[in-house]
Amino acid sequence: MTELKRPTKRPEPAVTEQAFLRDVKDHEITIIRNEGLHRHIRFKKPGSSTYAFDVLTFPGHAIITGDMGTFVFQRLPDMLQFFDDDKGINPSYWAEKLVSTDNPCGHHAFSPEVARYEILSRVFDYLDEVGDKEDSGELLKSIDYEVLSELGNGENDTLRAMFDFSTEGVFCFDYIIRLHDFTPQYLWCCYAIRHIAQIWNRRAEKEPSQGFVKSVYAVIDELGPTDPETGHFMLDEGNLLAFAVKIRGLCVSEQSEKLGGREL
Repeated sequence: MTELKRPTKRPEPAVTEQAFLRDVKDHEITIIRNEGLHRHIRFKKPGSSTYAFDVLTFPGHAIITGDMGTFVFQRLPDMLQFFDDDKGINPSYWAEKLVSTDNPCGHHAFSPEVARYEILSRVFDYLDEVGDKEDSGELLKSIDYEVLSELGNGENDTLRAMFDFSTEGVFCFDYIIRLHDFTPQYLWCCYAIRHIAQIWNRRAEKEPSQGFVKSVYAVIDELGPTDPETGHFMLDEGNLLAFAVKIRGLCVSEQSEKLGGREL
């Protein structure tokens, strides 16, 4: 029997950002709908449905649906702002905003690795508290034989073994231990929706607003003239300077608005 030791670090998450990025390295984005907060964005590899997904938003809600499942979140009016976090995904907090999923396990499920970590951490904490080195070997053997051996049989058997465990009143599992971890599908979708949020918001920062575009057309109409054959705006010595000054003013105003009204 292998000697049990105190775990030094929590189990690694089932999905990492690097793994997600490998899965979508050949994906392309398609904008199906873009009407204010009503959006439909598709992200998939051409000719394949593997790891394909859609993100849909409407005021206060975001839906991600595709090859890795469906999750519905509710929080801010613009959910793509909510998921745009430079620090990375926040699965615990985001799970609090989860209102629906098609996954029978939801966003978390029993994890033998996490359960083993939590059980052993509790046992070694107890041994540190009592400082009883003589009985520690027997306790660890009993934990291994009576509790850890049930991890492969699932959550119910593991819980039963924990609550039934007793060493003549010396040690027992006197509080609930976390046995769950986030599902791979949920973690993958967290990376996916954050990825789309960042692509979308960086794209929006580079594109001129509709108000800016309308203002440019207003300047053209004001200064004229246009070529009668092509309809294109004609610049000459008479209107070039005025056009440049007005467009510069519009650009400054547009950039200031994107900076939240701060001075450039």
